[in-house]
Amino acid sequence: MTSESDVAWIITGEERTQYDALFYSQNPVDGLLTGEKVKGLFLRSNIPAHLLSKIWRLSDVNHDNLLDVGEFAIAMHLIHYHLRGKDLPSSLPQCLVPEPQPLNNVSVMTEKEREIYRQVFEKQNKDSTGYITGRALLFMHHI
Repeated sequence: MTSESDVAWIITGEERTQYDALFYSQNPVDGLLTGEKVKGLFLRSNIPAHLLSKIWRLSDVNHDNLLDVGEFAIAMHLIHYHLRGKDLPSSLPQCLVPEPQPLNNVSVMTEKEREIYRQVFEKQNKDSTGYITGRALLFMHHI
């Protein structure tokens, strides 16, 4: 249920369509935009850099330093909200927090596959760090 205070934060369908079109016009890679890619666009708003930084932090919901289409829509919505003379929120309003998306096409590993991966891992984890490097895996495949 949406409270009265949430109404100001709702992204309309029309706004979302505009934000999505703008997102894809920025040529995302694997469905993501870097800060470097959107920097010029965000700076054209003439919002001070420290506030744009705050908008980025609020919008980057999963804290991966990249924006997907939903996070980009949040950023653009916050930019437009601020341009209308409103103060930015200290935290992302609940109605803007995206719903977690289920992983698609995730295959379940069989016990046999799990055992094979465990054996490969143990063979490569010679220093018992609990992880192996990509270089170790590449080396293993060239032997």
